[in-house]
Amino acid sequence: ALRLADDEQVRSAYANWGNVTAEEKQAVLQKVADFTSRDLGTEPTALKFEKMKRDLLGVHRNGEIVVNSARFADIQLLQNPAHETGHEFQRQLAARGPQAGFSLGANENDRAALFAANGRYYIYDDERGGWQAYANQPMEKHSRYIGDEIMRIVQSKVQEERYQKELQQSQGKSDD
Repeated sequence: ALRLADDEQVRSAYANWGNVTAEEKQAVLQKVADFTSRDLGTEPTALKFEKMKRDLLGVHRNGEIVVNSARFADIQLLQNPAHETGHEFQRQLAARGPQAGFSLGANENDRAALFAANGRYYIYDDERGGWQAYANQPMEKHSRYIGDEIMRIVQSKVQEERYQKELQQSQGKSDD
């Protein structure tokens, strides 16, 4: 995530999200997805953009990541491609687990089995237990961590740049 935070286009979009065009947002969101794919070792996925019901940021559907273009004003959308790429990683890890004929490390085998089981018994937020049951599933916790980490690191880098700029400006004024 640090490499992504070093990208000027990503930092600028985060810092000025309300003034960034839809096309620029799409490019930055694709960059987040591509970075996350490389980081997790999954195949890059071209994002699709479509209007969805208002509360969704996006979905991972049949190997595709669909971003809710109705939410372009929401800065939280920036973490969504990373979150959804996390689901693709989970799907691939579960598919290539012990049954694939090669040995993963013990932790990877456990995660593969966990994601496979969670995938078989996945809870959508409109069924059995509602939002809490949905949000507390291993797959959602893992993907939320990935997306939140992207946001945290980019936000931290942007705040550091603002601080440094203000510091330089205040030092310039005191030198006068």
